[in-house]
Amino acid sequence: MSATTTPRPRSGLVRATAVMASGSLVSRLLGLASKSLLTLLLGASAANLAANAFDVANKMPNLIYALVAGGALNAVLVPQIVRADKDGARGREFLDRLFTMATVGLLGLTVVLTLAAGPLVDLYTGGEWRDPQRDLGVAFALWCIPQLFFYGMYTLFGQLLNARGSFGPYTWAPVVNNVFAIGGLVAFLALYGQQRVTDLSTWTPAMVALLAGTATAGVAAQALVLVLPLRRIGFSWRPRWGLRGVGFRAAGTVAGWTFGGIVVSQLVFLLVSRVGAAAQSETEGTALAAVTASNTAWTLAFLLYMLPHGLLAVSLVTAVFTRVSRAAHEGDTAAVASVTATQMRVLLVGMLLPAAGLVVLGPAITTLLFQQTSEEAAVVGRVVIAMALGLPFFSVLYLVRRVFYAFEDGRTPFLVTLVTAGVWAAGTVVLPTLLPPTWWVPAVAASMSAGEVAGLAAAVVLLHRRMGGGLEVRRWLWVLVRALLVLAVVAPLAHLAAQATGGVGSAGEALVSVVVGGAVLVVGYVLGTVLLRVRESRELVALVAGRLGRAGGRASSRT
Repeated sequence: MSATTTPRPRSGLVRATAVMASGSLVSRLLGLASKSLLTLLLGASAANLAANAFDVANKMPNLIYALVAGGALNAVLVPQIVRADKDGARGREFLDRLFTMATVGLLGLTVVLTLAAGPLVDLYTGGEWRDPQRDLGVAFALWCIPQLFFYGMYTLFGQLLNARGSFGPYTWAPVVNNVFAIGGLVAFLALYGQQRVTDLSTWTPAMVALLAGTATAGVAAQALVLVLPLRRIGFSWRPRWGLRGVGFRAAGTVAGWTFGGIVVSQLVFLLVSRVGAAAQSETEGTALAAVTASNTAWTLAFLLYMLPHGLLAVSLVTAVFTRVSRAAHEGDTAAVASVTATQMRVLLVGMLLPAAGLVVLGPAITTLLFQQTSEEAAVVGRVVIAMALGLPFFSVLYLVRRVFYAFEDGRTPFLVTLVTAGVWAAGTVVLPTLLPPTWWVPAVAASMSAGEVAGLAAAVVLLHRRMGGGLEVRRWLWVLVRALLVLAVVAPLAHLAAQATGGVGSAGEALVSVVVGGAVLVVGYVLGTVLLRVRESRELVALVAGRLGRAGGRASSRT
């Protein structure tokens, strides 16, 4: 490890958020294009068996990455890097050992999971698939599971850059991934035609390798492209072994609690995957299959769900997290509480708008982005609507969790995960016994939203107690009430405008519907919150304006 480098001066939260949001926007737009091509090739309903086989196989490393990167690695790395940068040679040794342990652990886990591809497919599908579909799923999994190692390395490299104030490379690297994925799909279309590949017997090893292999190559490129920015900030890694004597106790404790949360969350995701597979199995060969949501519909809906979260919440929280970690390390609880309270309100106001947009325009958006028929769009749209109800609370909880991690507290987020996962799991188990298969996956999505609300309530209470107040919870609730009052008026107007001008039919009609309905929703929401004196609305507009003004030029050039 080279001498510790001091982060370059930052020009404020707006600029840091602009760097990340611009990269996230480009990446997610390309991701939508990639999913649109994939849906064109394979379909999205329970009737499309190959689509569900690829979805489950490609989802396994993605789920583990989302849990680890969103929890264990992100939670542990930034506070530890901030501390290590102040400890000179001891800190450099700490980071060397931390990176060595994490790399070896990721590699070992990836090898084990790849060898267990068959049992993993059975685990995620509940053994519901017949042999042709199972065999195809296992073939895809053998190519896709190695993504786990590269996702982990991407997170390791990216969090070191973020902790030292270099936000651009981490958020722009996924662009490379999506370019690879789109290239693979275009090549697949050129070689094998534009008709949906629905007959499982037509899949050859070459087709599997092209589709899944390029997906994994993209993830590898996403990680490796960060090596050059790391060298630019003066980082070099010397592998060191052993854990004693370098202060691993605090990091290990946080990681242990976070791993416990990962296990709990992974069990719920496993239930979700099995419900999706069961919905497919229950309707296979019937007319209901075309109108039933399964694992593929869940993945497309989750992609739309994560788009606004990634553009605003992840960008904002990532920029704030390093500052909060420094304040927590210095014992400045008042500063942590002040920043957290402000960003909780800004996130709430910011995320309520896209959540309402997904509720009002979900089917039209899926028609437009994924080139689906109105029937297929309704399948995904129901899942999108159910997820969107919990989106603002998910994003605010994302911030609150990381405040606990800034204090090197992994136990409290674990307890919050028990609440979130418990509510979600209860709904996932109970609701499918009360509803027909066509509604199983939307019901699971609604349970997820309920879990996020319950988890946020628990997390805020616990954080408020820890800080002795300062979160201004009543003010946050008053902002929520006023924003919901605005949406209660504006959302129905946006829905009527969307239906009157386009509705859900062709892609052209969907485009008009989204543009008109979206315009009514955005303008009405901004004006309504300003009239009701929701100050955070003005702050959000200023943040977005600053982001748009700086996303090019200086902001995007910062690496």
